[in-house]
Amino acid sequence: MIDYVRQAMNFSQSTEDSFYHSYLNELIDIAEPISYLYPRLDEQTAISKLWQLCNRHGKGVNKALKKIQKLYAEPYERKTKDSLLDILAEQPYLEEPVIRLIESICKQLNRSIPELFKHNPPKNEEDFNDKVNALIQAQCPDYEREHPGIRFAMATAIPDHSFTAHDLVIEAKYIRGKTTPSKVSEGIAADITKYGSKNYQILFIVYDPGRAISNDDRFCGDFDSAGNCIVKIFR
Repeated sequence: MIDYVRQAMNFSQSTEDSFYHSYLNELIDIAEPISYLYPRLDEQTAISKLWQLCNRHGKGVNKALKKIQKLYAEPYERKTKDSLLDILAEQPYLEEPVIRLIESICKQLNRSIPELFKHNPPKNEEDFNDKVNALIQAQCPDYEREHPGIRFAMATAIPDHSFTAHDLVIEAKYIRGKTTPSKVSEGIAADITKYGSKNYQILFIVYDPGRAISNDDRFCGDFDSAGNCIVKIFR
């Protein structure tokens, strides 16, 4: 439902040019057969009519959603979680799919990491990466269900983990002993430089069990403001 509403929103806000550039591959597959079936309809006209159809669909969905809210939203009642009214209230469809994927991953890691390392902390960063990799892979079916457009290409080398369809790379950092917050900062900065020119979204998973980072907001904010980069601290 989230993806359906987001698609309708994008259709309603599109111009004919932006629609063409966004769906170029799909339009190539569709326009030629349409022109073949309707010889008087050239490819450019076929594409224009497809955009008009999708644009009307997006605007129609918008009107329908407003009507649903008007008819069924009850100010004095809690909304059922994950219902259409709940989705319209929370507006997750305004977020890019990759950001929703990152939020899902971090939510799972936030639950799992403290329990996993409660009695046996990771030996080193490689061991931590192995555990994170196992946690993410264990959730692949759920992620595939919630984010159906995503394909997984796990790697334990460089990057630590990746989701290629959304150009998302994940790098894990482990603060302990001689690996101080400043060294982790240097590593994050180097990774941003490495991936920055390739338009990747980067998620940094920082494990700081000893609370060496004194100000989480400042540590993360300095990097989050850099662009396609999100830093999350776990303990």
